[in-house]
Amino acid sequence: MKILAFSDIHGSVKALKIIKKKSKFADLIICCGDFTIFGNGIQSILKLFNSFNKQVLLIAGNHEDHLNLEKICRQYDNIIYLHNKGIVINNIFFFGNSANGFTYDDKAFENEIKHVIPILKKYKDKKKVLLTHASPFGTKADLVIDRHCGNKSIRHFLIENKIDYNFCGHIHEAANTITQIQKTVVVNSGAYGVVINIS
Repeated sequence: MKILAFSDIHGSVKALKIIKKKSKFADLIICCGDFTIFGNGIQSILKLFNSFNKQVLLIAGNHEDHLNLEKICRQYDNIIYLHNKGIVINNIFFFGNSANGFTYDDKAFENEIKHVIPILKKYKDKKKVLLTHASPFGTKADLVIDRHCGNKSIRHFLIENKIDYNFCGHIHEAANTITQIQKTVVVNSGAYGVVINIS
């Protein structure tokens, strides 16, 4: 399955055009948040995502209100809001949590993600893909100059639960990086997106 993942578009017309073009070569679209600037233009951007005629899995970033976004996403047939939810597509379990990009230790993430752990055990024969807005701590995906700025709670969860892929964003300086934490491939895709093949 070819997956187009992107994050942190922030309403950029150039980025939206590139994503639209790349969407033609993907089977599934993933957006890891911050596709607006403080929610501006949210309806028109979601309408564009819906027009790709592919399933779009989406979570909020720090620029979107996640309750409002969940409500708006219900208007669109092709968009699935994945915050604190999961879905199986082609024998792959996708689940998401917007997660706080501004703390090392995220207690809200730790509490919210607990309900997924029994599901992960149930789906032990499936690939597991976590969508977060924040990047996990200690990789190229969260590196700003010479300092790691990512989320340690996410990192711990990835390792403990042997997650196969983590698509993330938030750290613009680390955009367009693919790295690894033990078993987990970590993709900070950035505004222009990357296409990843998961089988």
